[in-house]
Amino acid sequence: MGPLIMVMIMSLAPVAAFFWMRSRTTGRMLCWVMEDDRSAKQRLVKVQGDFVNMDDEKYIVHPDAVRLIRYPTGWPGFMQQIMPCALYSRGNAEPINWNSSVPTHLSSMELGSILDPNWMRLIVKGTKDQTTPANSIMTIASLGIGGVSVAMIFFLISKIGSLEGTLTELATKVG
Repeated sequence: MGPLIMVMIMSLAPVAAFFWMRSRTTGRMLCWVMEDDRSAKQRLVKVQGDFVNMDDEKYIVHPDAVRLIRYPTGWPGFMQQIMPCALYSRGNAEPINWNSSVPTHLSSMELGSILDPNWMRLIVKGTKDQTTPANSIMTIASLGIGGVSVAMIFFLISKIGSLEGTLTELATKVG
């Protein structure tokens, strides 16, 4: 009788945990809140229309700033619930958009290139990899326009010089 009860508990415990987690997450949303001290807190909050309420503060829920995640982290995949998640900054009612966040000035690839002793070779290789026929045509066209501009400037300078000579000659004849 003891082994039968143990098998029943072992088979029913995951099912009970699945339904308990489902009842806990229904109508709720997982929110990450970035605190002022640069820490992040995870909260499971009830969705109230277009808002969520955390610590007597209301935050707006925008569908384009929400990602679907599996919750709770660390549980087996078949027991996790797919639920909405948003990222907020403490005191700011608008969510942080995951897709259009402000990029930093340095990407992870650039940092790796900077820390590599052969960084110049990698930059040249990256530039070479990004060269397309359109980029080559633009480069050649820019060089051509630059060359024509320099030639025109020298031509105009020579004309100005000859004009000064003509004016000086005319001034001596008149005066």
